Amino acid sequence: MRKQIWTTAAGLALAASLHAQTNPVDIEAYRVATVKLVAALPAWETPLLSGHPYSAVERRVTLSPDGKNIDHSDSQAIYRDDQGRTRREMNGGKTVWITDPVAGVAYTLNVESKTVMKRTLPPENVERQTTVASQSYLEMATKQAGRQGATVEDLGTQMVNGVSAQGVRTTTTVEKGAVGNDRDLHTVMERWVSPDLRVIVRSVNTNPDRGAVHLDLTNLVVGSPDPSLFEVPAGYTVVEAGGGRGGRRGAQ
Repeated sequence: MRKQIWTTAAGLALAASLHAQTNPVDIEAYRVATVKLVAALPAWETPLLSGHPYSAVERRVTLSPDGKNIDHSDSQAIYRDDQGRTRREMNGGKTVWITDPVAGVAYTLNVESKTVMKRTLPPENVERQTTVASQSYLEMATKQAGRQGATVEDLGTQMVNGVSAQGVRTTTTVEKGAVGNDRDLHTVMERWVSPDLRVIVRSVNTNPDRGAVHLDLTNLVVGSPDPSLFEVPAGYTVVEAGGGRGGRRGAQ
């Protein structure tokens, strides 16, 4: 995709130029100046919304600042049903997180040991995570950027990973000399959001000192997954968070 390539190339070119500077940038100061932008807009990444079911494989790749090496890559299977229950499979499926906002509980499954940690979800957390954002992602990004002195670009709508998505590019700039830099430093955060699923289906973050992070929802299927995926399998030992240990149970 042209826009993705532009974003990555810009970030990697900037990273290379930083390495060539005779006066090194105060990287820690730069990180402090931009970290809030990277963590912005969590409402559109909330996974517990009812009525927006899907399944996908989340693929994340981190490139080195010079763009020549993959520093890290991983994949996680994720599911959400029409009730807002979610499942995330990590470590090659050895660890599973299940969150059930309807029952107000969350489970962490250790597949190898067949044990599961059960936690009660605070009602205020459930309410916050199941609230549908009233604003579009573009509106939210523009509002957030205004508080942080960043700029926002509307990338329009196009098909991304099999679904219609709206693109937004947010750029924050640390001006020349602010942290020992001999030129302006730019951190670029590009997001492609599905209005129908209300999830980010592609993101690209470029940062001069950390390289580029690409995230894609691949193998995306719209519709409710198998209901058994959101239940604790039979034969697992349930450990209540806080110390109480239950006997062997079947599905919850």
